[in-house]
Amino acid sequence: LINHEGNLLLILNNITRSEEFIEIYKESRNYLESIISNISSGILVLDTELRITSLNKVQEQLFNITGLQINLIDAIGFSLPELIQDKFPGELIKTITTVLNTGKNEEIPELKVQNIIFKVNISPLRDSAGNVKGIIQVMEKITKEKELEKKVIDSEKLAIIGSMIVTVNHQI
Repeated sequence: LINHEGNLLLILNNITRSEEFIEIYKESRNYLESIISNISSGILVLDTELRITSLNKVQEQLFNITGLQINLIDAIGFSLPELIQDKFPGELIKTITTVLNTGKNEEIPELKVQNIIFKVNISPLRDSAGNVKGIIQVMEKITKEKELEKKVIDSEKLAIIGSMIVTVNHQI
């Protein structure tokens, strides 16, 4: 469309809309990146070849405490099986591969790496058509929780033994 001054209004309108969409996209992306970086769990995203496409700062820290000295930038594009081969049990890659093949969520309730215990949830990353395009792994360090759980169980066992001793002493 041309206005009475001979300017192209339609093209300018389309350019303005495109700039608005780009701005909305950037804001949405920044918002999502902020959410992922502030989650207290480690987030790791893999493609179908098990190459790292994204991870948050917490996941970087979890890798570091297990002896894997890798940073956010160096990790991108790296093969997860090669990265963790000597540090993590084979169960992790096996479960990730299962999720890729079945498209179903899996959980590893206790993954022990050295003296550290993790809970790992693995989910397929799907495109808009529902096809599996990668993996999302959520990892939490649960060592302290497991230690407390063990102390409670040990305390309960001691209470039972104490009760048995009292009963035996009482019968003697």
